[in-house]
Amino acid sequence: MAHYISIREFSTLHGVEVALIHEFAEFGLVQTHFQQNLECLIADDIAHVRRLIRLYQDLGINKEGIDIILSMREQILSLREELESLRYKAQRLEQERHQRLTDFPSVQGLIIDLDE
Repeated sequence: MAHYISIREFSTLHGVEVALIHEFAEFGLVQTHFQQNLECLIADDIAHVRRLIRLYQDLGINKEGIDIILSMREQILSLREELESLRYKAQRLEQERHQRLTDFPSVQGLIIDLDE
């Protein structure tokens, strides 16, 4: 079950205007939900909204720039996951290759004539 915090309460706690959260929602950077006639944020989204506020207020990045930054961040996270997966697969293949080499006796210097 999701937990919610009202936008008004969030705004008071973080020293921002409710209108800023509405702007973020209108631009599609965050989703709001209505619970018991209050406009709310899902508690799991609080860190995301804090990040939006830091980018907007502290760094002076406009909403369009924030959207681009968030998209790039998602791409980076996705590429990191893919890289880790590929590293794991490469390590596993190297281990399998090493195991196959150690399972068979060495045939160095042995010449086998298959035509005989």
